[in-house]
Amino acid sequence: MAVKLQVTAPKLKYYTVKGDTLKDIWQDILKKGPKDPNDNKKVAALSETSFSTSPSWNHQIVDSYKIFDGQTTCKIKVKDWDVQYWSVITFPKLGANKLSAKAKKEWTRFVTKLKPHELKHVEKGLAEMKKVVKEFQAMESSAIGKDEKEAVALARANMEDHFVKTYGAGGKKIEARLNKIHKKFDHATSHGTSLDTSIT
Repeated sequence: MAVKLQVTAPKLKYYTVKGDTLKDIWQDILKKGPKDPNDNKKVAALSETSFSTSPSWNHQIVDSYKIFDGQTTCKIKVKDWDVQYWSVITFPKLGANKLSAKAKKEWTRFVTKLKPHELKHVEKGLAEMKKVVKEFQAMESSAIGKDEKEAVALARANMEDHFVKTYGAGGKKIEARLNKIHKKFDHATSHGTSLDTSIT
């Protein structure tokens, strides 16, 4: 048994934009679009990734033995723990408009390019979560108690303290790792594509 990563397919959300020209539509995007938490500005599309862990986990005793004073030292690791990874992608959807055929072609190109970029965000987030799961699986904790039961209880408490110190309360540092990856990818790709608003 091991730490198990459960992955949910991306949930897709849409918001409607309107306008007579691509410039009008872009301005509507800047009003209605999702806000990128890394740049604190509105964008056309956004992938949000997150995770959760089951509140309970099972341990496996790696080593346990009596020491000189009659107490027991015990080492444990994670045996079973469920981790969930999910994502939400927000896309623009064209509503009422008076776009020319040429402008509609550019709009179609734009939204078509957005999808693979946003799915790449989800993919990169998943790759990072797989690294995190390996880190969880490698965690070990030791403690000394009057007997094995007490030593195990103390080792579990030590492991939970280690988790908070390493990953933050509620795993906030893991969320920060995911956001850092998304920020780096967006800056490297200029958010995937841009709408040519000069086309009329």
